[in-house]
Amino acid sequence: MAQINIADAMGKLPGPLAPEQPLHDVLDRFTNERADALPVIDADGVLLGVITATDIEQAITNPRDGLSARSLAREVPEIRADQSLEDAVRALATTDQEGLPVLDSDGENVIGWLTHRRILRAYHAHLNTND
Repeated sequence: MAQINIADAMGKLPGPLAPEQPLHDVLDRFTNERADALPVIDADGVLLGVITATDIEQAITNPRDGLSARSLAREVPEIRADQSLEDAVRALATTDQEGLPVLDSDGENVIGWLTHRRILRAYHAHLNTND
């Protein structure tokens, strides 16, 4: 896993949520898409955090006025495209997230999404090409 870069395993970034999107818009996205988590990215492309389906369930159960994507977003471990899958596994192990946003090598722009399943696929493909 140390020989495979995150860039080789990551997938397409789910459509990000804007920070000002209200709870009902966020709920619409989760009910209309097959995503367990969505990134919140501001107009400058800065990652503000990730919202999970569990976060939405809790927000619905304990509603408060003025909930937005920004207020629901949680910080997540930072992973970069040039890091190894070993680094990614460590990052995913520290959180209960289904996936994590992947930043470019400079750590400035979100360029992809990495899930446990994508890590396994990349590792499996690597094993098959090195047999």
